[in-house]
Amino acid sequence: MWTSSVLNDPNYKHFYVEPGRYQDRYINLTASGTAQDRRTLSLHNGNDIHPAALSDDMVANVLFHLANASYWTIDRVAILDTILYSEAIALRDNSSHNIFNRIYVDNFNNGLYIFGSGDANVIQNSRFSNMGLSAPDGVALGLTWGNNKETLYAIKDTKIINNEFYNCNDSIQLVRRNRLSDNILQDVNYEGTVIDHNIMYIDDKIYTNGSGVLDPDGFYALAENALDIKAGSDNANKPVVVTNNKMWGYRMSDNLAGGSRSDHGSAIVVHFGAQNLKIDSNIVFDSAQGIVAGAKDRFRFALGESEIVNNIFYSTGAFIEATDHYGAVMLWETSGVVFQQNTIVNARVKSMWGKRTIFDLSFEKNVIIGSASAYNEKPSQTSFNHNYYYNATASGYASGVDDVVFATQIEAKMSDYEFVYDKFTPTIKRKVLRGVATSRDSPHYNIAGSGIL
Repeated sequence: MWTSSVLNDPNYKHFYVEPGRYQDRYINLTASGTAQDRRTLSLHNGNDIHPAALSDDMVANVLFHLANASYWTIDRVAILDTILYSEAIALRDNSSHNIFNRIYVDNFNNGLYIFGSGDANVIQNSRFSNMGLSAPDGVALGLTWGNNKETLYAIKDTKIINNEFYNCNDSIQLVRRNRLSDNILQDVNYEGTVIDHNIMYIDDKIYTNGSGVLDPDGFYALAENALDIKAGSDNANKPVVVTNNKMWGYRMSDNLAGGSRSDHGSAIVVHFGAQNLKIDSNIVFDSAQGIVAGAKDRFRFALGESEIVNNIFYSTGAFIEATDHYGAVMLWETSGVVFQQNTIVNARVKSMWGKRTIFDLSFEKNVIIGSASAYNEKPSQTSFNHNYYYNATASGYASGVDDVVFATQIEAKMSDYEFVYDKFTPTIKRKVLRGVATSRDSPHYNIAGSGIL
């Protein structure tokens, strides 16, 4: 019998679970392995297929709580239909060094949460899909400080690698700081977090008319963001790293019967004083906004001392109701941000920087194709150098040193980019983005807009 007492028995460490539904209650893991001898749990059903590609009768369907449980490897487990529960998987009380591999979470309120000070956990090769529409503020994979608001936490070295998030409200969220009793705000320290090679998207199954009614042609969605980063790293030598991810499909959040719209449709939103981020080699497309850094707290900027480099922002700014708030990149309220060697293609509206507070911005060696900016005043203490403009409005970005301007988009000599998604399911799909990757024939090759090769 698969029970908490058996799984925590010190005489047993390796468990092979047959298909079945084990969801009458949470399975509580409280025992730990070691770095040399991990505890393991995996599905045993006569094959090695990802559970997202299996029928429900071929998976082990379970809810997990880990409490001070470390050095577990949990592989090929499904967590299905957990709308009545707070989280599908919760790690509490310093649960560290755990590996969740090939997990399948579907039809849920909140997916996997790491609470408190659990370090060096790995979530990889997993699929989170179809978050319940009755819980519009849910998170598929969240890192947070837990229930004790009077204690500062650091959740370090989390690795979120090669996962897929489909039709989730927030795919990944780094939850904001605690509020201490003396009202001084402090961030959670997420140093060493790596978010790499994930796919995050929503589609017309959760688009709406803006009043809570599903509409595949709607300009709104029952969702917020791919990445919601509300805190960063306190250690400049170990930043939060966001690399090689693909994000698309985001729209303004639905009004939900008179409530406030929670997001303007940004794929990546950074706010509340996040620092020390490295956002590198990601592709963001087909969304109302690409990346937004806004909503600073009263102590510091929304985003500080960070790099945004080598990314592609394509076909952003559509699906809108107010053009002043939409675009590929909106760096409001930032300080010490490096924005270099990015490619911006067909950003469809005239809003790039907003009109708020920007200091120490380095906007250099970027490629802007068929896009314009309405910000006609150079932000304070900024560097605009050696950017390439193809059928774009260079003056709208503020005049830069050694800018290179071409009259037409075709002169950029860009190439297509193709990738697969839904790769853990039985119906793998492909998507082709036209003219977004720098080719070897591009005038800016090896100089600007290195992007995704």
